[in-house]
Amino acid sequence: NIRVLCTSFNVKSYPGDKTIETSLIQGKIEVTFKDRSRSTVILQPNQKLVVENDQAEPEPDQKTGSHPTVKAAIAINPVSHFGPDSLITETAWVENLLVFQDESFIDLAKKMERWYGIRMTIEDQSLDTLHFTGSFEKENIQQALKALQLLSKFNFTLHNGEVHILKTY
Repeated sequence: NIRVLCTSFNVKSYPGDKTIETSLIQGKIEVTFKDRSRSTVILQPNQKLVVENDQAEPEPDQKTGSHPTVKAAIAINPVSHFGPDSLITETAWVENLLVFQDESFIDLAKKMERWYGIRMTIEDQSLDTLHFTGSFEKENIQQALKALQLLSKFNFTLHNGEVHILKTY
């Protein structure tokens, strides 16, 4: 639960994501947790609350294949800034910008899926070692992927609203 106290803020909460983020730009917000009624966090401007999403599917243990029980972790971090004019990354979408900073290819693919309304599948998981920093404003999905290809070697196919990313050998 988020109680607004005369403010400007952003919430990023998608089913399946590992974290839920609330970024405060100005003013003050109070966050309470449904499973911790006595716990509240009050954010100050330029702070971001990051909470592990207990609805996300935890990664299975590689040896046993079982899914561990995870207790939600909470962290307060500074908001992220991008570029020479210090654009706040968490609210860049308001300016019609898709901004990414040192994002793994898998995390960037999730952002691009939401941004472009398409499905992206990374066929070779070794591509997740790639990290990207940049922004897109008016580029379509094909232009954006071609720009990323300038930074790293991969191929892609685009068909019927689905993108498949393949490693270049």
